[in-house]
Amino acid sequence: LFVSGQYQSNDNYQIWQVDPSKQTAQKLTNDLNRYDGISLTSDSQTLATIQDVTLMHLWSIAIADPKSSKQITSGSSSYMDVTFTPQGKLLYSSCIQGSGDIWQMDADDRNHLALTKNAGGNYSPVTSPDGRFIFFTSSRGKTYSIYRSLADGTDIRKLTDDNEEEAQPDC
Repeated sequence: LFVSGQYQSNDNYQIWQVDPSKQTAQKLTNDLNRYDGISLTSDSQTLATIQDVTLMHLWSIAIADPKSSKQITSGSSSYMDVTFTPQGKLLYSSCIQGSGDIWQMDADDRNHLALTKNAGGNYSPVTSPDGRFIFFTSSRGKTYSIYRSLADGTDIRKLTDDNEEEAQPDC
C-alpha cells in the first residue's frame, strides 16, 4: 500500500509504503516538498504523484522609495511570519527542517539561527519593544498556546494554558 501522509500534523505530506500485515510504514520520500495524490500502474511497477514545490522569497522595500525594493533571500526555503527585531534582525517561522520552528537571521540573509528546534509547530514570532523577549505560538502542549523566550531562544516559558487554542501574539 502506498500513501501520501504525514508523521506529525505539521509535517509535509511524503510518500510512504505501508505493509498492513506487518503494521509497518517506511517513508520513501524525505524532503521539504509536499506530495499530493498517488497512482500506480496496473503492474505496480511505477508510481505517479504530484510534487508541490513552493518558492518563497523575502524582500526589503524602503518606505520612502518603493522602487528600491530588493530581494533578500532566494531558493526554496519556507518563510512565514516575518518580523523585524529592534536590533534590525529578522525573525521568521520556517518548516525547512521538517517542523515549524522560529528562526533569526541578519537582514541581509546571513547568520540563520534556529531558536526553536523540533518542539511542535512554532509560529508567529514577535519581539518585545526592548528586544529582550520573543513571543510566539507553539503546539508543543495539547493545543496551540503562547510562549515566551529570551531573544536568543533560551528560557522558553509557557504563558497561556491549554484550554483554548491561542495564536498570533503581539506587543
